[in-house]
Amino acid sequence: MEPENLTVRVLMDIREEMRGMRGDLSGLREDVNGLREDVNGLHEEQLRTNERLAVVETALVDIGGQLRFLGRASGVARVARRRHDERLDDLERRVTDLERQR
Repeated sequence: MEPENLTVRVLMDIREEMRGMRGDLSGLREDVNGLREDVNGLHEEQLRTNERLAVVETALVDIGGQLRFLGRASGVARVARRRHDERLDDLERRVTDLERQR
């Protein structure tokens, strides 16, 4: 049935275009929903990564504290060794002097 009235033809064309637009809109909705799922997946992955980085950060802070302690301890050991070396040198001199006196 071929419409003869121009207005009716224009309205029918508009109706067909609207049906096509509804299909396109449905496809866009599906695309948007897929993108939302992708973004949610990335967000979950980011949360897991942040948890792992928190563990690494804690370990690095602990290691830093241990290194600080080790640095201080080595400084104390160096001073103690210097004192012991001085005492040992003094004892060796005294022994040498005693041996000469005999």
